[in-house]
Amino acid sequence: MNHPNSDTLNFDPEELCQRIAALTRSMMDFWEDGGWAPGEAALLLDKSMLHWQSSLAESLTRWMNATSEGDLILAWANLGALIEGQLKLFLCVYYHDYTNDLEGIRRRGKRIDPDGSQLEELRQFFVKRIWDVGTNWNPYVQLVQQRRNAVHAFQHRELGTHTEWMDALRLHLSFIRDLNGSLPYPDEISFCGCETKGRHAGSSHNHDGHPGRYPGSHPGCGEVSKKDFSLQPAQPQLKISTDNRRENNL
Repeated sequence: MNHPNSDTLNFDPEELCQRIAALTRSMMDFWEDGGWAPGEAALLLDKSMLHWQSSLAESLTRWMNATSEGDLILAWANLGALIEGQLKLFLCVYYHDYTNDLEGIRRRGKRIDPDGSQLEELRQFFVKRIWDVGTNWNPYVQLVQQRRNAVHAFQHRELGTHTEWMDALRLHLSFIRDLNGSLPYPDEISFCGCETKGRHAGSSHNHDGHPGRYPGSHPGCGEVSKKDFSLQPAQPQLKISTDNRRENNL
């Protein structure tokens, strides 16, 4: 069972939605043109519809006063789409690591790129290769997945309650904070305070000034060793501020 960050207990649903939207937009604004990811990772991010994630995060406020089962189904579907997008973002950023992972997602023996993966495939991969280190977010992801699957169902599925959905907002903010803290950013780009300001400021969890290796990188999968999972260095000219990126339409 996952527990939200203690500070989120002081936030009402409106503030939770606002903070989720602001942090999501800050992340997507940085990475939507490839961020400072190298090579194929940048190309994969560039073609992804990351701005849809920002829009979906801003849509959460629609469900704060949900009154019908239909509203609740869509509220869970909204959260599920955000989770799926965050997991895809992580693997796209660490695409070099992912392509060298013998446990990469496959269908009929063919490796599937992160942007073409489904939530269940992503969840299983993260359980095996990422969440075995640090916080295991599987209980939260699985809860939302089960609830949001009602959008596809003709037979009865457990929907939970609106109160449960609002509690899930606290977990979601904690979830994206944790995931964002695992992404590599240049020294001058960080995310402390951006939940309220909607921009990068302060310091992030991972601000070494160069891309790192994803938390699931460890020996024990075939012949792949720790050194095989290091992300390729980014080009120095990509270490630019978010404000400059926007001014130059990068």
